[in-house]
Amino acid sequence: GGGGSSGGGGGRERRQQIGVLDIFGFEFFERNSFEQLCINYANEKLQGQFVAVVFEEEQAAYGREGLSWVHVPFVDNKETIALIEGRPHGVLSLLDEECLVPRGTDTSLADKLKRFCVGHPSFDAPALARSEGFVVKHFAADVRYTVAGFCDKNKDALPSDLAQLALRSTDAIVRALGELGRVGSAEASPSGGRRAYNVPATPSSASGRRGLAKAPAKDTLATQFRAQLSELMRTCASTDCHYIRCINPNSLKTRRLLERPRVQQQLQCSGVTDAVRVMRAAYPSRLPHAVFAERFGALGRTRTGVGRSGRERE
Repeated sequence: GGGGSSGGGGGRERRQQIGVLDIFGFEFFERNSFEQLCINYANEKLQGQFVAVVFEEEQAAYGREGLSWVHVPFVDNKETIALIEGRPHGVLSLLDEECLVPRGTDTSLADKLKRFCVGHPSFDAPALARSEGFVVKHFAADVRYTVAGFCDKNKDALPSDLAQLALRSTDAIVRALGELGRVGSAEASPSGGRRAYNVPATPSSASGRRGLAKAPAKDTLATQFRAQLSELMRTCASTDCHYIRCINPNSLKTRRLLERPRVQQQLQCSGVTDAVRVMRAAYPSRLPHAVFAERFGALGRTRTGVGRSGRERE
């Protein structure tokens, strides 16, 4: 969570706010699909922000203050983030491309990923059947993703018959949802190839005569998720962030049982042990002089100091 201010210039009131961000933890199952990729992508981005604040900015502050400091190495996940969101050959970009081409399939997506991402330090394509997909080396663990269903999930298309059913509803809200579904839903073309959007005919202002305006392409789920995640990261960057790491103590989900190897692995993967090393080697508590004097001035034995009134005192 973090605190920040909202509001801009022009006489608008600036408001202080506190936000709490609670997300799913890193997911790694026997079978991992598009949902797990999105969740783990969000965790990678937040881990990257944690690394930037705790390691990069912290050590840069020591340099600005002229402290004698030896740089402490730490695990960086920039390569993994670039693999997922990079353009034009990141995982999400290739997925969006496959959803746009006629007759795009999960199998051809797997082939593209192996063709363009092979050799990347955070990518692996083991000798498995093509439907088994690919491996991403996340900061927490290596995860094998099964590509079956990736394209359909990314299109996020509402079946046209469901949209038509909603349009015939007597409830205004349901009809409005049906209208949105009709605009965004994709219906199969007669050729069985690329899907076309089913939208009402509207006048085209681009030409001097009336015609059908081409509907704007609906954003894929990956595009929407990436945009929302970018907005979230901008919000986090504008606040003073504080972190609470939740550690799963055991695999049995029972109380009073601590599995040391499991806990140690989570602390290492989340960067907590590296953060502790940096803090122990440096100055984790830094206070402005006035705040320090206000808090500890009563303990001083000098003739002058700063009291609660802010005036000098014996």
